[in-house]
Amino acid sequence: MKALKEKDEEARRELQEETQRLQEKMDKARMDSESMASKYEEEKTRMKEEMRQMQEQVRQAEAAYKQQMDDLHRQLQERAAASAAEKEAMQQQIDQLKHQWDNRPQGGGCLIM
Repeated sequence: MKALKEKDEEARRELQEETQRLQEKMDKARMDSESMASKYEEEKTRMKEEMRQMQEQVRQAEAAYKQQMDDLHRQLQERAAASAAEKEAMQQQIDQLKHQWDNRPQGGGCLIM
C-alpha cells in the first residue's frame, strides 16, 4: 500500500510539473502573441504616418508644379504682349520715317557745278 501511495504521489508530482511546464509555455505564447500584436500596431501606425508624409510631399510637389506652370504661362503672355508692343512701336517708327521721307522738301537743294 505504501508503494502504491508513493507511486500515486510520484504521478501527482509529475502531473503537476507537466501542468506547470504547459502553463509556462502557454504564458510565453500569450506574451509572444501580445508582443507581436503590439509590434504590429506600432508598425501599422508608423506606416500610416509615412503614407501621410508621402501624400503631403506629393501635394506640395503638385502645388509647386502648378505654381511653376502658372508662372511660365504668365511670363509667356507678358513676353507676347511686350513683343506685340515692340512690334507696334517699330511699325510707328517706320511709318514716321516713311512720312518724313515722303514729306521731305523737293528740288530746293543746291546744285554744284
